[in-house]
Amino acid sequence: MQHYRTTMLTITLVCIGFSIAVVASWGVTTGFWQPIGIYPAGDGNLWETRILGFESFKLSTGTPSYDPANNQIALVDSDGDILWSLGGFAIPHSITPLPNGDLLVSDCENNQVLAIAYPSGTVTWDWQPSLINWTAVNPEWGPTHYYNNPVAFDWTHVNDADWFNHTTWMGVLISLRNWDLVVEVNYTADVANPSQASHITWWYGDLGNYTLLDHQHGPTYDANGNIWIADSDNQRVVAINYTTKTAFWTYENSLGWVRGVTPLANGNVLIAATDKVIEVTPAEQVVWSYSLGVVNAYAAVRLPNGNTVISNNFGSSILTVSPTGTLIKSVGYPAVLWVPAIVVLPALLLPFARVVWSPKETRRFRERLTRRFVLYEVCGLCIAVVVTVALPWILCATEWLPFLPNSWR
Repeated sequence: MQHYRTTMLTITLVCIGFSIAVVASWGVTTGFWQPIGIYPAGDGNLWETRILGFESFKLSTGTPSYDPANNQIALVDSDGDILWSLGGFAIPHSITPLPNGDLLVSDCENNQVLAIAYPSGTVTWDWQPSLINWTAVNPEWGPTHYYNNPVAFDWTHVNDADWFNHTTWMGVLISLRNWDLVVEVNYTADVANPSQASHITWWYGDLGNYTLLDHQHGPTYDANGNIWIADSDNQRVVAINYTTKTAFWTYENSLGWVRGVTPLANGNVLIAATDKVIEVTPAEQVVWSYSLGVVNAYAAVRLPNGNTVISNNFGSSILTVSPTGTLIKSVGYPAVLWVPAIVVLPALLLPFARVVWSPKETRRFRERLTRRFVLYEVCGLCIAVVVTVALPWILCATEWLPFLPNSWR
């Protein structure tokens, strides 16, 4: 009996030690951060918006709160090492350098778009939809309309901002996800005289009109100034003619809650879907696809060398994939390590506790209990494997749970 207890104690201590080591390492690896938006910064570096992993779980509470230090924009090198960072945001989403070197950031839960000087961190432009008279933009949006009645938390869920040079002025394209609306702001004019409704030069979508957009992500321009949008809840990508506001290209093929779209210089389209990243031709033929370990691909960007960098959001990692769809590098926390530890630990503790606190038994009963313990171990390991393999589908499924707030997505 003593030998049996010693064996189980050893196994349990090893498992506990493994779990502690894994949790401790979480705090000192780049995977401690959950990447959201990414953008190439040259020399193999990346601009990144990111949050500590547990920050997103706070969204499911009745009174959401954020630690500004845990919501950052950052410059990281190819190994994920931090070269520069700045906190003070609330679930920042996109980041894009402006021509003058400032960083265009969608500060999602703070309901604003910022231009931030690098490296000083000084805010040089702050666009807040709460200061706009939306009736002046569209008379159908009257004083009682949702757009004209701000609320504190997640009112707009502004999740993306991109820019385009219109020769004499620069436009900034902004996604207001909770409004099912994309707008373009005359950045040049708004810097000089902020928050004017007349500076909204273009808009597409309307609250609740899901034939147009439904909780969209990642709108961006192509070289001709047309607009490409990841129409998330409609599970499709649409390309909108800037002048006519009509769709001239649509792609929908098991994309899930699609979050990113980039028209490429070769005429193809790069799409970041829920559990994969794909490149497709204008004829909708898939050139390559990458899915291994992808858990909510928030963004994908093409590098000058032809590789693609993926913000693997729920996977807490940044992936680099070759032009043929082969994984080259993964930077961040390997979730595959901690899932088995968390699942197996209870399976080991239960039989151990049963033996330690049970009265002395007959040998026959101890033998039967030993077989049960082995069964526990086998079942625990099988569960760990199943959960680990199915993790992408389990996590992605949380996007559709009705009791979670929309801001989870």
